[in-house]
Amino acid sequence: MDIIEIPKENILDIKNLWTELNAFHLKRSSNFKKHFSSLSFEDRCETLTSLEQIVIYASMIDDDYVGYCIASVKNKTGEIDSLYVKKDFRNLNIGKQLTEKALKWLNESDCKDINVYVAQGNESALPFYELFGFKKRFDVLQIRKS
Repeated sequence: MDIIEIPKENILDIKNLWTELNAFHLKRSSNFKKHFSSLSFEDRCETLTSLEQIVIYASMIDDDYVGYCIASVKNKTGEIDSLYVKKDFRNLNIGKQLTEKALKWLNESDCKDINVYVAQGNESALPFYELFGFKKRFDVLQIRKS
């Protein structure tokens, strides 16, 4: 298994993985299904690639992308924007290695704070992030207007 950095111009390389993640969130969300059903990869890419400081790491096995992690920095605040590993490749430490690589990059970027937002319905991911030192700070409630 190799972890490589993908230039932001090549973000389309992870489209299939992102689509799987979005479907995962759509299935698990009890409150924001409309958001996930209308969210497009192209719109998400436009938002992410407009950021000045962004890194995309991907895990490859046999020339196939099996996971990715996107991290960004804005105003000295880092964020793990997206992390996904294909179902058949979970529990192989791929997510851990991708997260460690992203956190190393964020720390080298001199971030004051580093955030990760976990979608409602995916609370089972919280213990994973806590392994890296993340602590729950807020519960955010939202009214989503169409």
